[in-house]
Amino acid sequence: MPALISIFGQNLGRAPTAASQLPLPRRLGDVSVKLGEIELPLLFVGPGQVSAQVPVELPPGATASLVIQTGNLFTTPDQVTIVPVQPAIFTMNQQGTGQGAILNQDASLNSATNPAARGSVIQIFATGLGATNPLVPSGTPAPSSPLARVINELTATVGGLSVPAQFAGLAPGYVGLYRVDVVIPPAAGPGSAVELTLLQNDVPSNTVTVAIE
Repeated sequence: MPALISIFGQNLGRAPTAASQLPLPRRLGDVSVKLGEIELPLLFVGPGQVSAQVPVELPPGATASLVIQTGNLFTTPDQVTIVPVQPAIFTMNQQGTGQGAILNQDASLNSATNPAARGSVIQIFATGLGATNPLVPSGTPAPSSPLARVINELTATVGGLSVPAQFAGLAPGYVGLYRVDVVIPPAAGPGSAVELTLLQNDVPSNTVTVAIE
């Protein structure tokens, strides 16, 4: 599952460093991360956090040891199990709660002062939505043609109303970032913080909010 993950700890890296090239590097400064025998593509490393992509080469159901190497030092291995899907919506506070990372139909950022119209299409940004067709190699940006669509069906619930996704797949030009397009139900109630979730393989995402007028 090509999900984006963040690993927190102490003394994981030296100076904060973000990847500046694509495909993503497998080493930033003197930091690398292995899951089993595979080095992970890295987005960011710092003293307290490492952000990386789970490689598509690891099949669902596999269990592997996660180890961070900084110079000649290694963390204690942690066992990680790969699951087919684990939907998670990005949020503006970067804590997984509150206003979702959502664009309105005109590509403007959804917010309490810029709500989406009922019947319009919104774009929800997420991770953990599993395998795609076509398969996109780890660390590389998703193509715009053909679009990399998710294999496992996905629905959204907006204000308690279930709606199918018009599109669910990797966002073109980005690594490991998924985009889900849904229509705001005409029957949805307006509000500055209407609850929204994703459901995939009976696995729910975190609950976020979307502003609707």
